[in-house]
Amino acid sequence: MANNMTVYGIYRSVPAVEEAVDELLAAGFAGASIFVLHPKNKDTVEFAKRKHTHLPSGTGDGPTAELPLDGTIGIGDPVGPRHGIAHWLLDPVAPREGALHDALADMEVPDEWCNKRVVRGNFLISVKCNSREEFFLANGVLTFTDSMDTCSSVSLKEYRAKRGRPGDSGESGKAAGQGSV
Repeated sequence: MANNMTVYGIYRSVPAVEEAVDELLAAGFAGASIFVLHPKNKDTVEFAKRKHTHLPSGTGDGPTAELPLDGTIGIGDPVGPRHGIAHWLLDPVAPREGALHDALADMEVPDEWCNKRVVRGNFLISVKCNSREEFFLANGVLTFTDSMDTCSSVSLKEYRAKRGRPGDSGESGKAAGQGSV
């Protein structure tokens, strides 16, 4: 993952997602560091425009923007230059991947953590943090708003830099209250 620290959460409803984003913005987070993924790309785009958040990759433009978030199975695929049953019979359209994989990568959320919960009607928020203070603040906001699940990731470099070692400052990391995140 490219960013040092990322916090993410799954929400059940649009009002809960809006409350969480409003809290993040009020806490001083830049809209460019907040990503929100809805089950439908169109809704993701509309939300990002309205709340001034970052639009996850593949949801707003490109070949995956008009596809379902998790892609197509190919049968009767109405997207693209080949429309109609006659074209499908002569040259069937292969299954196509939707924006989910690229969006999760852009949001720095592991595919296995999301486990297609967004495709099944839930909403995902990801917050990229630039400092430990932002990291803990974002964790708090997502935990204390109506999220059904939260998680976070810290790069190995960031973990080692902030972990603290016995003898560095006269205290061990755990004794100083700086245990692993």
